[in-house]
Amino acid sequence: MQFGDLKTEKAIQKLNKYLLNNSYISGYTPSQADLTVFAELGKPPLPKFPNVQRWYCHIASFSDGEKKAWGGEVAKTASPAKAAPAPATKDDDDDVDLFGSEDEEENAEAARIREERLAEYNAKKSKKPALIAKSSVILDVKPWDDETDGDEEDEDHVQSVDIAAFNKI
Repeated sequence: MQFGDLKTEKAIQKLNKYLLNNSYISGYTPSQADLTVFAELGKPPLPKFPNVQRWYCHIASFSDGEKKAWGGEVAKTASPAKAAPAPATKDDDDDVDLFGSEDEEENAEAARIREERLAEYNAKKSKKPALIAKSSVILDVKPWDDETDGDEEDEDHVQSVDIAAFNKI
């Protein structure tokens, strides 16, 4: 697929339109054609070309070994993360670190409190008496005949035995 000189916006626009319905330059997997266009592009595209940006970041995410397996030399280009750093704004809250670490004193204090609570929990746990498990089982014994003596329950007089209820006490 020929897009022209990929240093011009017209060629990049043509590539963007092509990548709207295609994941790769040629076929359904990355290939030498992708590496060639990647090298010709040279740098991450502008945000106004979202399809090219998506494709560029995807191709850049592969390792050099994977790219060599596609059958070509690996082009040395700037990675997308290094090429387009986000501009700093005036209202950045640098003093607020929502996910950062706390001071060492606070960490030591938190560790001490945690250890105290664990010791209290283990003390309470050791004072509890061990639970003795008991169960209640109700059996439904069915004799062969309705005139069978219930006191004489041997295997010749019993048709079947079912568990009617099983409860933990």
